Amino acid sequence: MAGILRAAPPIASRQTTITNKIYGVNVSDAYAWLRDDSRSNVDVLAYLQAENQYANVYLKQLQPLVDSLADSMDAAVPAVEVSHVSRCRAHLELL
Repeated sequence: MAGILRAAPPIASRQTTITNKIYGVNVSDAYAWLRDDSRSNVDVLAYLQAENQYANVYLKQLQPLVDSLADSMDAAVPAVEVSHVSRCRAHLELL
């Protein structure tokens, strides 16, 4: 796509590979260090923030296209007004 900014993605600096045996097969994971269930590892949080910023910059450029596609889809499908939703057995009925 023309005009799309090509910024360099953030690089995960640490590459500690962890190998686990899963169902008898050794599986190596170079990104296992990113797992931080406590959400307290400063290195992990900084890397994930950089990933999010990178994604936001890239995706922001696509917003005009997203808006145009949404408008096209809205125009192609007639709007349906629903006044009430009720459950009938395992299905929903729109009234």
